[in-house]
Amino acid sequence: MTNHTQNTQLQIRSDELIARGQELEDTGKLDEAEECYLQAVKIAPNPTTAYLNLGNIYLSKDDSVTAKEQYRLSLKHDPKNGSAYANLGRIDLLQNNYSGAVNHFLQGTKLLSGRAKGEANVGLGFALTKLNQNKQAEQALREAINIVPKHPFANLHLGRLLMISGKSVDAAEYLNIAVKELPNNWNVHSWLGKVFADQGFILKACQHMEVAEKLNPQDAYNSGMYIFTKNYLADYSSKKMYESQLKYAIKFFAPYYPSNKKFSNGRQDDRPLKIGYVSADLRKHPVSRFVEPLLKQHNRKLFEVHCYYNHSIHDDITLEIMSLTDYWHEIYSMSDSAVAKLITEHNIDILIDLNGLTEGHRLGVFARKPSPVQMTWLGYLGTTGVETIDYRICDNFTDPVSTTEKYHTERLIRLPHSQWCHASYRDLPPIRELPLLRNKYITFGSFNNAAKLNDEVLVLWAKLLNEIPNSRIRFAAVPPGPPRERIFEILQGLAIERYRVEFNPRYPYRDYLASIGGVDISLDPFPYNGGTTSFDTLIMGVPFITLSGERSISRGGMSILSNLDLTELIAITPNDYIQKACDLSNSPAVLNKYRSDLRERLINSPLMDTGNFTHNLEKIYRERWREWCDSAG
Repeated sequence: MTNHTQNTQLQIRSDELIARGQELEDTGKLDEAEECYLQAVKIAPNPTTAYLNLGNIYLSKDDSVTAKEQYRLSLKHDPKNGSAYANLGRIDLLQNNYSGAVNHFLQGTKLLSGRAKGEANVGLGFALTKLNQNKQAEQALREAINIVPKHPFANLHLGRLLMISGKSVDAAEYLNIAVKELPNNWNVHSWLGKVFADQGFILKACQHMEVAEKLNPQDAYNSGMYIFTKNYLADYSSKKMYESQLKYAIKFFAPYYPSNKKFSNGRQDDRPLKIGYVSADLRKHPVSRFVEPLLKQHNRKLFEVHCYYNHSIHDDITLEIMSLTDYWHEIYSMSDSAVAKLITEHNIDILIDLNGLTEGHRLGVFARKPSPVQMTWLGYLGTTGVETIDYRICDNFTDPVSTTEKYHTERLIRLPHSQWCHASYRDLPPIRELPLLRNKYITFGSFNNAAKLNDEVLVLWAKLLNEIPNSRIRFAAVPPGPPRERIFEILQGLAIERYRVEFNPRYPYRDYLASIGGVDISLDPFPYNGGTTSFDTLIMGVPFITLSGERSISRGGMSILSNLDLTELIAITPNDYIQKACDLSNSPAVLNKYRSDLRERLINSPLMDTGNFTHNLEKIYRERWREWCDSAG
């Protein structure tokens, strides 16, 4: 018998053992399947497949070390075994070795075909997202979908990637495919909730978040996002919101509240203090506009400033804020307990949360009470419900004395003017002529994101448009597609012709500011008022009408206008809102006066007096520190 004939027979026998092993593996008899593969390895002239299958057996037994050895042996016998590369990539993912996963999946995609290639592209795309290589990740995931159009995880991960890129309409397309394939996957429901909220479909968003919460009641992120999203609902009362947030905090954070926590911080009440700011928004984000002036003005003889940054994005704003900080700490990949330990080691005296319940918060860190004095400020106008956060910084307009205390676990500390101080604008466009004079009709404007434009807001604005013949309304920050069609549908249902409704495209920042000058009057949404967009309209000479509500988050517009002595623009009821807008529409001289005066008024107001604002905030820090020193004995 020739060697060739003998090798052929041995290979046939090996193939029979592999086939038998696969049958056993399919029925869950892993030990018997393993024995078949081991016998095949011993006799096969080319044991590539046997080693590959052995790797699969060991991987299913959670023995990734031995599995990896088998895949490498498979590749030793066949360097073009794409399946071995793809499986090594899966092990890398399990071990959070994302660079290794990218290398292995990339090799796999070059060697595999059909569905196997699609699967490798899914793994490649997922690994690339973990490395923040989003452009390459999107390409890999789209390639997977080209091969397997309804691949559940390719659609899931591409949807998420588009969601975090701000492409909510595109994201919904892929997540809707994923949810049909994975109806019990809580992630897909959570992310669908987020993209529907971004488009203004708040009820639909809440429905998906509720499903996600039922499927995974232990996920703090989704539960928190669900509560936050309810802020956009016009009929959700302060009492309901408080009860929801308190329940949330008790469930997810109360288990970490320390008892009889001891601190090593020196108790001298007049010594320089270490201040720590915790935020996910020290980047191109509205919050950074209010943090920047504070960091510039902090008295470095009296305050040492630490920033704890909880995001993977580092843009030019991040770099600028880093330059304004004494100590910068990256905490995005750290656990809550590790971050709390770090802050304690840094001997931070006062720790300030800048997120509240918004995306990227680290309330779990604050629950562990790493600092003697803890506060929440800026990012969220409401309670966190976390009992280890001692204070919430606000003002007398968002939180009048004896009105909102009962809806907070924190003590309310009110700044004398406003809780906000906006950074100086750079390279401002010139103030444009009042559009009414040129157009011969009033143009209203909304520059807030679609989530704030609930049905009640749109209905009231439709009534306003009906009161002022030939008036127009212009929206910014509303994506094309379903979000715009929803607005058209509501307004047309109330006799507002389509030609009276306009949408601005997304502009670069300076062009966006210039576009504001194309409206005569801006309209503040409710119950979630505008923030940075309200400053933007004022700096461009455009007044806004606001409706004051009962929640802190519903009184932001009132706070801004009160600090400018523009209380005539604050409405108390919906009818009052319409009346004030009508009166202003019929007063071109008044509109012209606003247009010529508002920029200077804003710049010279407490809302942009960074030195005085910082002094007042530092005074609060010092007073609260002295209280702690006194209470600590």
